[in-house]
Amino acid sequence: MRVAHNVFFKLTDNAPNHVDALVSACHQYLNVQPGIVFFAAGKLCAELKRAVNDLNWDVGLHLDRMNPRPKRSPSFRYASAKYWRV
Repeated sequence: MRVAHNVFFKLTDNAPNHVDALVSACHQYLNVQPGIVFFAAGKLCAELKRAVNDLNWDVGLHLDRMNPRPKRSPSFRYASAKYWRV
């Protein structure tokens, strides 16, 4: 069965370098899990400011997987814990 995960992170300090660091950590640690068939991570697109869009997040993550829950690497937990809350 294919399962999709969408996670939106609101950073406690959303300085551009912190946003970029979390996006990089997602690509480095979460994109390598077995069973992932689609992966995307990125920052909020400033051009999409419309009343119908939720803009209360800084980094978005989407992945589709075909296996049980991917294990988060301890390195990802450490890297991301410095910046954000979900």
